[in-house]
Amino acid sequence: MNTDERTQGKNHQVSGFTRAVRYLSLQARSEAEVRRYLARKEYSQEEIDEAVEKLMEYNYLDDFGYCQTFYRQAVMKNKGRRRIETELLGKGVGRQVVKEAIEALLEEEDGLEISDEKGRALEVGRKMARQQADSGKLQDEKFSAKVARRLAGLGYSTSIVYYVLDRLRAEAREQEEDWQDD
Repeated sequence: MNTDERTQGKNHQVSGFTRAVRYLSLQARSEAEVRRYLARKEYSQEEIDEAVEKLMEYNYLDDFGYCQTFYRQAVMKNKGRRRIETELLGKGVGRQVVKEAIEALLEEEDGLEISDEKGRALEVGRKMARQQADSGKLQDEKFSAKVARRLAGLGYSTSIVYYVLDRLRAEAREQEEDWQDD
């Protein structure tokens, strides 16, 4: 009988490691998420520590790499750096690991779309402006407030929100002038 088959702790038919591997097979997770999961399944602290150590040995668990993957995926959903960092902290990744992983990724991806937070925020704003125009509505203060709330909710900084609002207003003025010239 190997260690995965014997009963461990409180009536466990499956080792903490095997259960954690199954949990990780669904999607990448942070170390803290795996620890919480195994604790909910009533594994002892010793079993949890052994499982996590083994997962790290096999490179199945790596908070640094997890942060970078999570960041890339969140960027594809137009989330801002602040929100991404907050979500990673909520998943139990240490503040220093989050900071170092994101900085390393941004250095590696320098100049590419992943590091262009202003550009991503502006695209979100432009999309909202197109939808506003398509529905025949003006870009008034109410619209600006809506864009600001959306961008803030996505985790963009105040300075980026103001940048986007200024650009959208300038683009709307240019478009208005073009219509008047025709």
